[in-house]
Formats: sequence, C-alpha cells, structure tokens
Amino acid sequence: MKVDIIPWYLIIKHLKRETSDEEEKLFSIWLEEDKNREIFGSLQKMWQEIVAEVSACNPDTQYYWVKMKERMQQNTESSKRFSFRSHWRAFAVAASILLVLTFSTTLFLWKVNTVDKPCLAQTYSTISGKSKVILPDGTEVWLHNNTTLSYNNDFGEKERRVSLDGEAFFSVTKNADKPFIVNADKLNVQVYGTRFNVECFSGKENILVSLLEGSVALYADEDRKTFLKPDQTGIYNKRLSSLSVEKDDVAYTASWATETVRFEGESLAQVCKYLSRWYNVEIEIDPQVSDNYAYTFTVREEPLEEILRLISRTNPVSYSFDGERKIFIYPVEENYCH
Repeated sequence: MKVDIIPWYLIIKHLKRETSDEEEKLFSIWLEEDKNREIFGSLQKMWQEIVAEVSACNPDTQYYWVKMKERMQQNTESSKRFSFRSHWRAFAVAASILLVLTFSTTLFLWKVNTVDKPCLAQTYSTISGKSKVILPDGTEVWLHNNTTLSYNNDFGEKERRVSLDGEAFFSVTKNADKPFIVNADKLNVQVYGTRFNVECFSGKENILVSLLEGSVALYADEDRKTFLKPDQTGIYNKRLSSLSVEKDDVAYTASWATETVRFEGESLAQVCKYLSRWYNVEIEIDPQVSDNYAYTFTVREEPLEEILRLISRTNPVSYSFDGERKIFIYPVEENYCH
C-alpha cells in the first residue's frame, strides 16, 4: 500500500470497528508513517468527541453536523502550519471525512416514544473538495464543499424528500409515483426524474436552481409553482420572497459535478473560469496573459497547485496565493507585482 494514498474505506471501517483481519493489517501498514498517524489521530479524536456528544444529548443530527463543520473550520483558521497549498492537499483529507462519517440509523432510534414519526436517517456533509453519494432510490448527488444533505427514514415511502444546505448536483432516478423533492431553505424543488443543480447557502440571499434536462417545479407556496425548462435558472430571493427565471449557461454551472474536465486549445481565461468552479476558488488573471496562451489537458483529481505548475511551465506565467481561496496569475517579468 502506498503511504501517500489515504485509505478512506479502511479508516471508516476501523472507526466503526468493522474491519476484517486482513483489512486491519493493511490499516496498520498505512499507520506506520508518522504523518498518517497524525492524520488519523485528529480524525479519531473528532470522531470520539462527536459520538460522545450524540450519546449524551437529544439525537438532532443536523445540529451535530453544523457543530462539526464549525469545528473543522475553526481548526483550519487556527492552524498556522498549514499553508493554502498544504491545506488543499492535506487538510482536505481531514475535512472530507465528513462525507463518510455518516451515523448509522441505530444511533438515533433509541428511546423514541413516537416511533410513527419520521426520524433523520442519514446525513452527508463536506467542507473541502467535493463528493458523490448514491441515495437509496439510486439517485446520484454530487456535493460541493461546505454542503450538507440529509433525508428521513421515510424516504421513498410516499415521496423522496431531502434537505440541502450548500450546493449539489442531482441526477434523479425516474419514478412517476414518488416525486423527488429538495427542501432548499424556503424553496422547494419538485421533480420526478431529471438533472439539475441547486445552490442554497445559508449566508447568501439567493437560491439558484439550474436545469440541464427534464422539468422541475419551484415553489415556496405549494399553490404557486413555477416550472423550469432546460437551460434555465430559477433565482429565489429569500429576503424579498420573489422568484425569477432566466436563460443561463447551465452546463458551466454544473461543470464542477463531473469526474473529469477536458480542455482543448482553451485560453487561460477560459481554463481558469472552469478551474475556479471546479476547485471553488477565486482566480484573478493579469490582462496581459488572459488570452495569449492556449492549453490542452484533462483535470481529474489533481490538486490545484499541480495544475498551476503545469500552466506555469507551459508558458511564461507565474502564480501566487492570497489567503486560502484567492489566486493571482501574472506574466513572468522582472519587477512585476500584482
């Protein structure tokens, strides 16, 4: 086993005490590296804290996911030994565990007097990077960073309802008898089988729903539904409780929710437009170089800085980081500064 690869499935199974003898041996080999022991120690500590909190309090999973996200973000801000570059590659390891540390239903279904009421069955959450999950009906959902998706244990009985905080791309399995409904803050998105992107962050005023194919109904009031057509985006203003629809480049909006992205002779400006969406960062390009060079390459799971190095080695440009989520790209010139 290569020590520079994070064996997520082994870490998860070890924390849940579900590893076989062979899997435990592989996990022990990975754990021999000092840096791997440090990573696992942090994850194990956080896991134990969250489990302890759940066992002692009312089982409100949404509360615990929010609390865990806040804790991860505080750790990121206070850690001085992680630069943006190491944060992207190494700290994302810790943040991504949010996706896989999903509590099993049994943790939340004890001492419940009103067993006929729906209980929160599953929650997925990410802070850094992106992840794909498969819902019980086969629906595929891509989760962008800082996103939480949850559903109750009655999912699929009469309808398929999920709650979203953040950004997600849905490829919904068709089922005419059981509509798929996304609760995005004050807005509901109802579909039967289609592909669409929803952006709903608690700190933002607008909720955006972009439709790639099929049809979706948007409504805050069930008696007043607005239907989207492909290549349209619905914009719901939470403060004004208003909904508008406009034609949009929905392919770009959803470009982040793929396994790969391919560039064929694209300008640096166009490349960075998609890299910004893919890695969820702000990229500022000096006008002198934005359209001067063309690039052909494929992005898969490479860290952003690896892509930036490729760009800088191909043509006379360089880059620098400003904080955690902003990057400058500029020409290689003596005494140049941004």
